[in-house]
Amino acid sequence: MEVYKCISRFFPPRRYDERDQHIPQIENVLACEKGDLFDVLETEEDRKGKVWWAVRQLKGDSVGYIPAKYLKLDRRPVGKLLPEDYQSSRESSLKSLQGAKRQAHSSLATESRGRKDERCSD
Repeated sequence: MEVYKCISRFFPPRRYDERDQHIPQIENVLACEKGDLFDVLETEEDRKGKVWWAVRQLKGDSVGYIPAKYLKLDRRPVGKLLPEDYQSSRESSLKSLQGAKRQAHSSLATESRGRKDERCSD
């Protein structure tokens, strides 16, 4: 397991609706403070070229996305034994995150279609 450290404070972007009303933080995007530690859930090959990485925060076990530019390799433990279920728990965290991402994309598409329908009926 490679451990990455947050190099600067990061707060998730916020969305606003047409009336400029604040909508809560975008789902699955994690905030971090400088020094927070993360396990990156995707393989090095899978995350190559990606701006956002799927991560698990080591304190609190939160799973979500963080911009790659906020993370720096902290350490690669050598000889440290991982729990037997490490791989399966990592995979299940990544699957649940991907499912939430699909659901968010689906709801955004539905919202977008709804706005188009409202404009057309005016």
